[in-house]
Amino acid sequence: LLLLPYHRPNRLVRWSYDLLQLAIPHHGHNDVAIIYLDEQAMQDYHIKPGQPWPRSVHARLLDRLTQDQARVVVFDVTMTQPGDAADDSALARALRANGRVVLAGDKVPLPGIPLGYTIVPPLELFETNAAGWGTAKLPSDPDRVCRRNIAGDQQEPGLVWAAAAVAGAQ
Repeated sequence: LLLLPYHRPNRLVRWSYDLLQLAIPHHGHNDVAIIYLDEQAMQDYHIKPGQPWPRSVHARLLDRLTQDQARVVVFDVTMTQPGDAADDSALARALRANGRVVLAGDKVPLPGIPLGYTIVPPLELFETNAAGWGTAKLPSDPDRVCRRNIAGDQQEPGLVWAAAAVAGAQ
């Protein structure tokens, strides 16, 4: 509690957050699945580092999650620019068929304006077919660890807020 008054987190404050995680009991959930698009998956799909994932892969994954009756699907990958037209159409179709997908928008800093930013929603083709969207930017500490999550609110929804709304949370 003595560490709370610090405005800028220093190493000791960050360590105190990490230490608290050891004391909090973690309960596994059978109804939550996280799918990583990691280096092994990139190799399996022959995707070069830095190259975007084909949206047809996202569409196929979403079709499978729809078939498995996933309650809510959240993509934390921003899709604000058009890609391959056929892949984009396939993903839009999969979004519409599922009906419970939340997409990530982006929070982009405005050059020359301290603390200024603009919100960039998903590509309109995806936004109109998704159940919701929110910004996915998470603040990271100097050691590149995200210890805080900004849920947002109705005026500026975060990805967590939008997912909770689609899931029917109060």
